[in-house]
Amino acid sequence: MADQVARQPISADYARAVLAARAAPRGSMVENYATAAVVTFLMILGFAILAPGCRHWFVMPLWICGILAGADIVAWIRGQLDNFDPRAMIGILAYHGCAVSPLLHMFHGNDAFTPYFNSQIEDWGYWFGVMSGFNALGLVIFHLVQARTYRATRPLRTTWQVDDSRFLNVLLWAIAVSAVATAFIILRFGGLKRDSDFLQTGGDALVHTSWVLMLGDPLGLLIAMGVVRALSDPRRRKSIATIAVVLVALAVAQFLILGLRGSRSALLYVLFMVAGMCHYRLGKIKVRWVLLGGVLMLAFVYYYAFFKRMGAQGFQALQSTEARLALEARTGITFTGILLGDLSRAEMQTFMLHRLYNHSDRYRLRYGQTYWRSALTVIPRAIWPDKPPGKEEAGTNLQYGEGTFRLNVSKSTRVYGLAGEAMLNFGTFGIPMMFAVYGWLVGWYRRKLSSLRADDARLFIVPMFSLALILTFFADSDNLIFGLLKNGTLPTLVVVLGSVRAATALRR
Repeated sequence: MADQVARQPISADYARAVLAARAAPRGSMVENYATAAVVTFLMILGFAILAPGCRHWFVMPLWICGILAGADIVAWIRGQLDNFDPRAMIGILAYHGCAVSPLLHMFHGNDAFTPYFNSQIEDWGYWFGVMSGFNALGLVIFHLVQARTYRATRPLRTTWQVDDSRFLNVLLWAIAVSAVATAFIILRFGGLKRDSDFLQTGGDALVHTSWVLMLGDPLGLLIAMGVVRALSDPRRRKSIATIAVVLVALAVAQFLILGLRGSRSALLYVLFMVAGMCHYRLGKIKVRWVLLGGVLMLAFVYYYAFFKRMGAQGFQALQSTEARLALEARTGITFTGILLGDLSRAEMQTFMLHRLYNHSDRYRLRYGQTYWRSALTVIPRAIWPDKPPGKEEAGTNLQYGEGTFRLNVSKSTRVYGLAGEAMLNFGTFGIPMMFAVYGWLVGWYRRKLSSLRADDARLFIVPMFSLALILTFFADSDNLIFGLLKNGTLPTLVVVLGSVRAATALRR
């Protein structure tokens, strides 16, 4: 059966969607950059009219960042990139982080900055300009390396076909293991409500149960794999309504199982992965539905922040505008704060750049230490109590001075992003270097993805790896490794053990 499937032609619709950017005429690419240039210029002009702080030379390199990141967004909206193409999602994160966030910071003034950072920097416009220059250089390198790697990478030579009997057996075992681990987590912390309260107070006991999270957290994802596999039967009719029902049911289940722990990412990341699974296995989700999902995600992140901070009292934000504003005044949580604090690294990275230039004598570069120490995430501290710290130590010492880090006493848990972690290790030289590495990874991955058959079993786990690649721009290496282990260990085993391989006749 696998040999017969391997000789079938690749899905024409899927091939066109994934390879549209490669087939797009050069003139169309110029139009994308021109459109991004005009839109970004108008955005900058609007901010400059409204806020004196935005009438500064820093908007010039910021404009270049907007052009480079915005061109991929335009290509995505025009249908030249697949709706779940990592390049498009990276473009959205880069546009917000490198072009929009600095303008929002300058527009809102001192209220938009972390007090400690603001006490150290007097001329934010100047340092945003310098950081935007490094980001612009990094994005140029990223685009060039990504395009070249995509063209040079060979397509996949094999196809993985689901063996229904094996797939179902392995999946049921995985669901059973995950369900037991989930029940252990809930009972260990005294039920869902106490589970939430526990994590809001710090969650120190989880240090010794991280391996249980790796088994329990993928439960919803595993169940979704079974549902999507059943619905992918060509005899069953699929529609956007079917996909919506799957996603809503999963969202409710994930919120009850994981969301009450106070983790937004545990819910959102799994929803993204299942949406991608539906997109590849059931039917293409159009751009407008992806955009709607993004709007709902922003609303969820904002309102859920109240619950994470205040527990059940946070639900009062849903009752009325007056109640929401009262909670904002009480907690300091605002939608602008979410955009600039939770969804952007612009302020953090700019402050790091300032520290490297003005206090280099108070920080020792780590030269790759945070990256290889992130691999130690797989070893629980219960087994290795003296496991050396990684990013937290480097980040704390850069912000406050070498030697200020004290494990479990004085440490920063901030997230620094691609450019930020590069500066922790190699200083400003690391920014273009890591953008080059990132471009190579994205180009290689996208080429392999473009050669997958529409019925390849690996499409069940492709959204997970796509998400990790997207979040590389936004997150740190330790977050990425733990996320892949937590969400990907059991699903990957299901795909590996539940499929058969065969050489494909496809050559491109």
